Amino acid sequence: MNLYVNTHDAIPKCDILKTTAENILVDENYDRMHINAQVRRYVVITETDTSSSMNPIIMDWIFEAFFTTKELGSGTGSYLSSVLGIIKNNGSFINVHSEEKKAVNSKFI
Repeated sequence: MNLYVNTHDAIPKCDILKTTAENILVDENYDRMHINAQVRRYVVITETDTSSSMNPIIMDWIFEAFFTTKELGSGTGSYLSSVLGIIKNNGSFINVHSEEKKAVNSKFI
């Protein structure tokens, strides 16, 4: 729920928000390339949207508690830090990728 509230608040002019889920097996190769991964089965939740891409500075801060790009008085910005906490407490990890003029894919593994 925090993920969707954040998306709604952060990108209200988003034309498309698509969520998919799939089962994957993280193998030894993926495990070596991603510090937080472990060899095991995961459910991958991918969010894709058509908003403007995040710049690298914003992407570095998106999981910090109370970081927000909203105007003063428009919210606390704690949604993605809550998402990160939930995911880490369940032994999983997040990958976020953004490209200008392309749909944004965020994988929550």
